Amino acid sequence: MIKGLKIEKIPHVIIYNIESEKVYDGHPNGAEDALKEAMEQAPDPLLGDESYNKLKSIAQKVAQRKDIGKAMSDVRAKLESSEETEKEESQRLFGGLNRYARRLQARADGAQRDKETILYHNTLQDIAKIFKGDEIGNEAQKTLDELKKDKEFQASMESEKMFAKIQSLLDSLKPCQASKPLDIKGCEKCQKKNKETVDNISNTAKQLNKKYPNSSGDQKAQEVLKELGLNK
Repeated sequence: MIKGLKIEKIPHVIIYNIESEKVYDGHPNGAEDALKEAMEQAPDPLLGDESYNKLKSIAQKVAQRKDIGKAMSDVRAKLESSEETEKEESQRLFGGLNRYARRLQARADGAQRDKETILYHNTLQDIAKIFKGDEIGNEAQKTLDELKKDKEFQASMESEKMFAKIQSLLDSLKPCQASKPLDIKGCEKCQKKNKETVDNISNTAKQLNKKYPNSSGDQKAQEVLKELGLNK
């Protein structure tokens, strides 16, 4: 609970605009218009709330999310311009684009650290696509090309895809009327109600273990079997 807020019913949503002014307070079903208006009034996260004159054409493309990589490359070349206005605008625009790139790279680094191979791969693809034409995009594409040849990484990614099937099956499990929350491990009625799904989970996990033993997906699958009481 946030101090000073009075919430009597749930679900409940409160929306603040960029000026920290409360623009909506109520049920989520009525929040769409207020959220849309608040987002429209907020400055572009890549451009900020200041105007561009010397770099107007580049800024317009960035606002439309077109050729961001080329825009960044063009701006990078103007960072040390002898014309003060062009230099200032270049540094400001480059800062916004670079922060965006760093956020994506941080997501990729976190996924790599946590061995989330699919997220890591997909985020690198995003960076390569968004910043195509700039050194940031080129570096991401270089990494992707290396990963394509990395048999261990490819196996790990395939194991993650197989585990995604298990995760989808987990999401479809339903508690029996006598057991809330769901308890596959300890409730016979839950086991009976979800028998087909549980069998699919077990079979998929066995296939994963056979095809990609000790991979990241296999380790997650074995943990699921343990939690469900199926690792006997």
